[in-house]
Amino acid sequence: MFRIRIIPFVVFIGLVSALYFTIGSFHSAKQLVYIKSITVDTNTLFPISMGKKWGYMNSSGKMVIPYQYTACDYFSGGLARAGIGDKFGYIDKDGRFIIPCVYEESYPFSDGLALVMSNERYGYIDTNGKTVIPFIYEHANSFSEGTAAVSINGKWMFIDKNGQNIFGYQYEYILPFSEGLAAVKTNGMWGFIEISGKMKIPGDKNTGSGSFSEGLTAVSIGGKFGYIDRNGSIVIPPKYLWAKPFSEGLALVYDDNRYYFITTQGQPAFDTLFDIGESFQEGLAAVRVNGKYGFIDRQGKFVIEPQFDIALSFREGMAFVTIGNESMYINHQFQQVKPLQKQEISPGIKKPLPGK
Repeated sequence: MFRIRIIPFVVFIGLVSALYFTIGSFHSAKQLVYIKSITVDTNTLFPISMGKKWGYMNSSGKMVIPYQYTACDYFSGGLARAGIGDKFGYIDKDGRFIIPCVYEESYPFSDGLALVMSNERYGYIDTNGKTVIPFIYEHANSFSEGTAAVSINGKWMFIDKNGQNIFGYQYEYILPFSEGLAAVKTNGMWGFIEISGKMKIPGDKNTGSGSFSEGLTAVSIGGKFGYIDRNGSIVIPPKYLWAKPFSEGLALVYDDNRYYFITTQGQPAFDTLFDIGESFQEGLAAVRVNGKYGFIDRQGKFVIEPQFDIALSFREGMAFVTIGNESMYINHQFQQVKPLQKQEISPGIKKPLPGK
């Protein structure tokens, strides 16, 4: 039995700075390798802030919802979580609170339900604000593939969308299902179970947390990371010091003081090396070279040369970047979008799940 260490991945975002709203072009590479055209719907809204108040602009930079919230996030399913003071609720695209701002914590809707906290306990509401699963859990995660990981009295279990316990209280820690499998910790060891509760991939003294992506998950065997498939078979031998999940067919790995992307066969996708990078999203990846971020395509060619101090992955056709104290979004036409009036801009709420 091989030892598995399932990788924890934590994304921290805390980006707030001042800027002006205009549209211009960035320094692109001399020979551009274009990806498929992605047009951003002008109905897509992006959170921005002025001082301590938040509102929304569209992809052309027009203010759609005035600055009025203390926090807000991307829209999903027509609703977005937003805060007034230290309470959270959900707004529509007109900026109206459809679900009252009464919760201590709130998270995006997933599988038709949202995880929220009231009186220091977690429960779930539907898109009408109705409490579907009562506020009884000490820790909880959002629904994924029809189940949610929750805990009571220090023991974790899976519940269905009716709040029914599926497998009983038998785990020390669990993670949401992904691609039909979920990582669970029992007696200090991590393995993967199926939706039926059957142990699919047993482990030996496993630690950490992870999930499947594109049929593979990264694990540590003998101190080095490789990838296993849904049957637990080693697909890519363990030889990396660090590894991220696959996204759009490529995964970022670290070995011998260098970061690079590999294919699902474990081969280098291209020769370009980086200081650090983000996973591919919408055909592009943000990578850092000599202290500056740029964007590469799937051939490893820079479509936007390194020039940013911070760069996040594309989401809904736009990516958040900073140059010095100036922050902005960029689109797939490599244009920058930033405010006419002095204000701050950020890609939204990024709190860790309460179960983490």
